[in-house]
Amino acid sequence: MVEDHAHHFRFNRQIYGFGGTIKILIGVDNSKKITGTKILEHLETPGLGERITEDEFLEQFVNKPITLQANEIDAITGATISSTAIIDTITGNVNRISEYIESELMVINKSLVKNAST
Repeated sequence: MVEDHAHHFRFNRQIYGFGGTIKILIGVDNSKKITGTKILEHLETPGLGERITEDEFLEQFVNKPITLQANEIDAITGATISSTAIIDTITGNVNRISEYIESELMVINKSLVKNAST
């Protein structure tokens, strides 16, 4: 069964922060917990909004369920728009991420069952 195996999924999103486009990579496992986040590209203000790339901010998401609430993550002081954009990206895509994981796990399960019976 799939529960015996760890599966990881990556989601790329493009959002808008204070300074412009932010490209983010979100890692999620089969239990729908966030395994990591990475800012791939941004145009945020140096010294303020660019702090969204710091481990101190990004590590807050790790091991949180994708159904996390915005108040579970501390926004960056002075960079509320940038940090809120990241938080909203995850909380706003819960259904899409969840549906994708469920469909992928069904395919994986079918494959495992088929291979076990041969």
